[in-house]
Amino acid sequence: MADDLHVAEILNGALKGSLTFINSSLGSLKKKQKQQKKQPSPIQSLIEVEKEVKKILDDLGLLSPKTCSEVLQELKEKALIRAGMKEEDVLLMIEERAKARKERNFERSDQIRDQLHAKGIYPEDEGAVTTWWPCVPPEDPKSEDPMCTSTHTVQSVS
Repeated sequence: MADDLHVAEILNGALKGSLTFINSSLGSLKKKQKQQKKQPSPIQSLIEVEKEVKKILDDLGLLSPKTCSEVLQELKEKALIRAGMKEEDVLLMIEERAKARKERNFERSDQIRDQLHAKGIYPEDEGAVTTWWPCVPPEDPKSEDPMCTSTHTVQSVS
């Protein structure tokens, strides 16, 4: 364990100190507002807390400047490069799969799904609409599990 960085202790210390700072900041804000004979605005207090939390997360390197949709788009681009495909190719396969499902040709539909999955692309059906998500391709392309290997199941310990 010579390479243990004690991340849990570091985060615990940083977060404890940060929460103490936030509480004292809120306390001083309330004192200022009392001196001005105003009740503290809950919205203003929350805005101040949000600023402090964002500053702390940024200091810890846990705040991404990108939106979730930007991160998802980057992951999709990387998945396409890894699969050696273009998004148009994926969409054509998804259309072909939808057609096979409509025609009740489930063997063909499953075959297309498995081909995409083997390349690290997971088609997700939501009613009549299918979207695709990047996933980790299985180590064994003939794996019987059609779900992405990035989908985890939790086993209970008895």
